[in-house]
Amino acid sequence: MSSPLALYVVLPEGSTDISVSVPFTVKQWQETKFSHLDVIGRPVIVLEKTNAVPEHNQHFQKNMLKLKNVFSSSLSSSLVLEWSWIGDFVGGRLHCVIFAAVASAECLMA
Repeated sequence: MSSPLALYVVLPEGSTDISVSVPFTVKQWQETKFSHLDVIGRPVIVLEKTNAVPEHNQHFQKNMLKLKNVFSSSLSSSLVLEWSWIGDFVGGRLHCVIFAAVASAECLMA
């Protein structure tokens, strides 16, 4: 008996209504993969075949029926980066202002 063979197909973030057709029976399910800068995650199609033989080495077809506004998800990743940079910049400036105020107050007290 052979071990099961699994194929993972990672699709772009925002892909919806995905269907996969293969010429033989497989167990298939969908997962979600998160990597850095992903907001909603990338869909992953998993195809698993038990007792795979060389005759199963055939092409399969991936049909994406609808691709939900991928531009907005890539734009949201850019916005996350920009806002984190702005937050770091403003936080750093506030730290400098507070440090200067405390230092000058200590100088006045001495």
